[in-house]
Amino acid sequence: MAGVWTDSEVPSLALLTCEPNAALRREGRDTMPVILPSDPGAHDAWLRGDWNRAHAQLAPYSSSLMSLLG
Repeated sequence: MAGVWTDSEVPSLALLTCEPNAALRREGRDTMPVILPSDPGAHDAWLRGDWNRAHAQLAPYSSSLMSLLG
């Protein structure tokens, strides 16, 4: 999952959300966590890239790559 953090006097962490994919929208969800693709290039772009490269990762994860558990 994608998150941001700051290591300051009060360390902070936030998990990022985006619009839901089709599977979660059918379940009535308004948002979903940003799930980075398993591609190492995507992880590198998130951790080391500039904002434009990182921002491109903020998209709903493909419904076809997920399975919902009851």
